[in-house]
Amino acid sequence: MDTIVADMDMNVSYEVSPLTNYVGEYRDRRRVILDAIERMPSSTPISERLATYDLEMKKLRESFVAARRAEYESKSYEGSVSHSCTSGSSGGKKDCGWKWVDSPSSDLETVPSSLRVVGTNKGTTVETSRAGLKMTVAGSGRNAGTLYITFKYKQGVIERRLNDEVAQLFDLIGRAG
Repeated sequence: MDTIVADMDMNVSYEVSPLTNYVGEYRDRRRVILDAIERMPSSTPISERLATYDLEMKKLRESFVAARRAEYESKSYEGSVSHSCTSGSSGGKKDCGWKWVDSPSSDLETVPSSLRVVGTNKGTTVETSRAGLKMTVAGSGRNAGTLYITFKYKQGVIERRLNDEVAQLFDLIGRAG
């Protein structure tokens, strides 16, 4: 069984931007919220100030989660594997087995609807983290094809990462005022 790791050319286009890219923007937005609360009339009860702060920070968190979720959902990786089968004899059928393309990360899964084969297709299979192309040839000759499949972030991975990242980001922006 041959396994091909999908075009691992150090291009990690499926990776999201570093969390630190969000720090400046969200630190500034938090500062605007704090400034607005500080400008409230001095007669405003502390409970109202805290409620306003909590509400605005909730909106800020939701804004980050929506933006980061969209970033994760926009990322994908297309892998491919080529397979061929050649027979010199004129009789019978030669089975050259399967070749596989694997997900470049355990955080990604296949998108079966994206599967396509260019050339000869003697069978395909799709699993969660990989896809395979079967190749055979009848009689003498050669069959060749290339399987393409897209991998995207698993929803559970997105949710777990978002929970971690929102806590990390708001810890970072809270520390630096």
